[in-house]
Amino acid sequence: MTDRPEWVKCVLLPEDNALTWCARQLEPAEFAFTSIDHAALNGKHGGRLVACSGCVRLIIGALSRGIAVD
Repeated sequence: MTDRPEWVKCVLLPEDNALTWCARQLEPAEFAFTSIDHAALNGKHGGRLVACSGCVRLIIGALSRGIAVD
């Protein structure tokens, strides 16, 4: 169970469909963005879901260090 709003969702790591960028354990059948592109396109098209701040912070950190993220 989580204390964050229901519209905040994690982003899955590219190499592991069970682990998120922020290392959160997903509940069975819980929605998560399948990739960084999935989360970004959702935002671009005005989707109601947003990526969790922990995932976003770690993704931005990896990109700014030149680490390939997909």
